[in-house]
Amino acid sequence: MKQVKPKMNVRVLPETLQMLDRHPRRSGVSKGSVVDAAIAHYCAPERQDDAVLERLNQHAKRLDRIGRDQRITAEMIALFVRYYLSVTPALSEEAQRLAKQTGAKRFEQFIERVTERVRGGGGLTAEVAEDLTPTAADFFGTEKEASR
Repeated sequence: MKQVKPKMNVRVLPETLQMLDRHPRRSGVSKGSVVDAAIAHYCAPERQDDAVLERLNQHAKRLDRIGRDQRITAEMIALFVRYYLSVTPALSEEAQRLAKQTGAKRFEQFIERVTERVRGGGGLTAEVAEDLTPTAADFFGTEKEASR
C-alpha cells in the first residue's frame, strides 16, 4: 500500500523554482522527491554534527594559538630574567635589606597596576599596537594637512 504524504505549500525564489523544474526532468524523479530529499539533508543530524565539529575545530585552533602565545611569553620572561640576573651585581647585606623593602613596595604597585589593567580590559600589547598604528598625520605631516 502506498504511503500518503501530507501536502505542503511553500514559497521559493523564482530561480529556485526554475532549478526545481529543470532537475526532475533530467533525473526522472518527482519535484516532491527532490524537495523531500533536500529538506531531509538540510535537517539531518549529521549536518548539525558537522557544524558542531567545525565549531570545535575553530576552538581548538584558538586554544593552540593561546598555548603558543603563552609559550612565547614564558620564553620572553625567562630570557629577561636570565639577562637581568647576569647583569645585576651582588649587593651587600645592608643594600639587600633596603632593596627588599623597596622591592616589596614596587611589587605592590606592580600588582595594583596589573589588577587595574585586567579589570579594565586593557592590555599593554593593545596599547603598544595602538601607539604603533600610523595615523593620517604620520603620512601627511599634520592633522590639518591630512584632512585636505
